[in-house]
Amino acid sequence: MISSHQATPLSPVPTPKSLFCNRLIEGSNIEVKVLNKIDAGKFFIFLAKDVHTDKNYAMKVFPQKDGKINELYKNEKKFMKYKHEHVINIIDSKDDYFIMIDGVPVKCSYVLMEYAPHKDFLNMLLEREITLDDKMARTYFHQLIEGLEYLHSQGVYHLDIKLDNLLVGEDYQLKIADFDISYIKEEGSMITSRGTKCYRAPELARGRCAQPELADVFSAGVLLFNLKTGGFIPYSEEKSSRGVDFYPLLKEESPKFWEFHCLYQKKSPDFFDEEFKELFLSMVKTDSTKRATIEDVKKSKWYNGPIYSKEEMIEIMRSKYAVVA
Repeated sequence: MISSHQATPLSPVPTPKSLFCNRLIEGSNIEVKVLNKIDAGKFFIFLAKDVHTDKNYAMKVFPQKDGKINELYKNEKKFMKYKHEHVINIIDSKDDYFIMIDGVPVKCSYVLMEYAPHKDFLNMLLEREITLDDKMARTYFHQLIEGLEYLHSQGVYHLDIKLDNLLVGEDYQLKIADFDISYIKEEGSMITSRGTKCYRAPELARGRCAQPELADVFSAGVLLFNLKTGGFIPYSEEKSSRGVDFYPLLKEESPKFWEFHCLYQKKSPDFFDEEFKELFLSMVKTDSTKRATIEDVKKSKWYNGPIYSKEEMIEIMRSKYAVVA
């Protein structure tokens, strides 16, 4: 099973004991007070609360180095204009902002975005050890595909789709997040993302990605496998799993790939149905010219199986899976 992503903050900012001054968001009635740190991956993320309504937000902080604005912040703030129910909503950004940490002002940049109280899918599947039923896995996969389809229609390609970049929103809906290495076609720049090991398309890893939409499809295929299996990855780029190198088996579409996974995961031999296998294999083909498109995915038999309504999802996530903030 995949392990949690262990990243180190880019700047040695100490854990805050108390924070700071309020921030009035221009062009709105939102005035936030920044509270405690809620995540420390590549960058610190703080909980921010509207002092008038008590509504929660997340503030992602990009410390500056030598007074220079972080390039990843510059990229992420561009995504304020993209609005979709399965894409995290970025509400505000600020190039230069001083945060008081332990009485010391720290110069940074930030983006303020909607708060996802149920954390991410890495937390849900691995730390909470939740195994979704097929219908719930399909429901979340639909939401991922819908979010990616919207981004692609805007000429935007995420290029780092993975469990910890998919958040679970307030109403248990999937939210695609973390756009700091995403690619915007209209800018005409080079694709610099190399993705994340075990999730990325081969052409992205090699730095030869000509069709970024198909690289996103590959990563979505890995996510499909994650959702189906409760967090297992289909193969590892770094080493074999229990003596089995799954990658050549996957590349060759060998029946041994499924047989060994059922043994490894302690699943029954019929755990992976034929419709699932067909969809998954079509999305993770090494040759991107033979890989399924999003349109192909949406036409597949497995994709068109039953899904839950939003109301059903809320009830199930609260009762069956006990997912609470």
